[in-house]
Amino acid sequence: MSKISESTHQIKGKEIKITNARPEDAEELLNYMKQVFGETEFLLREPEEFEMTVEEEKEFLKNMNQSENNIFIIARVGGRIVGNLGFTGSELNRYCHQGEFGMSVLKEYWGHGIGSLLMETLIKWARENSITRISLRVDENNQRGRKLYEKFGFQQEGILRNKKRLADGTYRNEIVMARLFN
Repeated sequence: MSKISESTHQIKGKEIKITNARPEDAEELLNYMKQVFGETEFLLREPEEFEMTVEEEKEFLKNMNQSENNIFIIARVGGRIVGNLGFTGSELNRYCHQGEFGMSVLKEYWGHGIGSLLMETLIKWARENSITRISLRVDENNQRGRKLYEKFGFQQEGILRNKKRLADGTYRNEIVMARLFN
């Protein structure tokens, strides 16, 4: 089972809990995702493209929790989901030491340290689970995200040109970043 130990933190007068996402979180998580996709162009989808049902999300979370090489964690403030991070690793022997993650935080909680808590949790879990390479892709205009990843030791490895096309028809590059553990 791919689990983290639940943790509670105090930042800026708020209690933040970091936990594994569970199947019973599915409906709330779907509502969170629809909201966060509408708050920024830096994420993968437009809000209307996120069409998972509650049952599909429950199954997804169940599978993530049963996998040895995947993790899906959430941040809660006042019981409400305000951030998430999903890491997907490979089941193949030659690639099971590495994986890629994505994360998001509700816009009203940007700058509250939630992204840092999610990153700290991921890195701790990775070290405990023999993961030696973590990678990500970030929108070239997401300066806040890039600074966060650099703060945690991630380095740029490449640029995927015109990787993303926005609703207005403009293109964005994505930056590939990774952190290696010795």
